[in-house]
Amino acid sequence: MDMTIEWLGHIDVLINNAGAGPARLPVHELPVEAWDHAVNVNLRGLFL
Repeated sequence: MDMTIEWLGHIDVLINNAGAGPARLPVHELPVEAWDHAVNVNLRGLFL
């Protein structure tokens, strides 16, 4: 942050972003557990 403030003068927006994606498989080949994990991280995490 110090380097950014020194370089730009200030920070306008700071985003803490996290996400998970299922394995790189066609959706019809994804295990339900992989889908549930992605949904839990990306949607349930946002809700909570």
